[in-house]
Amino acid sequence: MKKEETKSNSNSQSVDNQIINNLVSNDQVLRTEVAKLKSSQNLLVSKLHNLEAFVQDLSNEIVRLRSQEVLTKTPPSAQ
Repeated sequence: MKKEETKSNSNSQSVDNQIINNLVSNDQVLRTEVAKLKSSQNLLVSKLHNLEAFVQDLSNEIVRLRSQEVLTKTPPSAQ
């Protein structure tokens, strides 16, 4: 009976070790994926800021061109 208990305990311990190894492996995979996501998020935020700056520059250029257009359409007597 003790041999069976010892064998059962050994098998149980082996299964426990496999579970622990799998959990450690899964944890490492998840940490790697989280790091990739953070990197992608940082890149997207940077691109968003660049896009916002571009839109602001474009908006300023439109205002400047419209202002210039108004000046060129204004008759000399009105100036």
